[in-house]
Amino acid sequence: SDREVVARLLELDIDTRRCRAIRMQNVDPWSNLLPFGDDWVLIKGTCDSMRLDFARLWNRTTGEVLRIRPGMFGSEKLEHIGRLSDGCVVLTTLRSHEGQVVHFPADFWNFLRSASRPQTLEPMQPYETLYPDIPLTLPERS
Repeated sequence: SDREVVARLLELDIDTRRCRAIRMQNVDPWSNLLPFGDDWVLIKGTCDSMRLDFARLWNRTTGEVLRIRPGMFGSEKLEHIGRLSDGCVVLTTLRSHEGQVVHFPADFWNFLRSASRPQTLEPMQPYETLYPDIPLTLPERS
């Protein structure tokens, strides 16, 4: 019933074919999920819409979600984000008339928490049917 395509995070147990899902607001539905350290997952958008977040960091243990929104780096556009083996975060942005700029933020996590109020992912809702027979709509909230 949604007028626009809405991103949903789907968790699938391959052995049992049971699924759980949750709606993700302001996220590109074609985002890539990438590991970002021990507990964190990077949800990186693939489109350039200024209405959608560039990326989100989701802590699978605590459910904390930190948004990386358009405008957080001034007029620069986030291009890449990565985490080194020592835990340092590296950002690459595009700056007008200069090109790529590499950043090594000193306090990346506190910057994200202060620049965008942290959220907590609501509980995932289980589907009653087994994969691949799940409906396109989200399951009812329990």
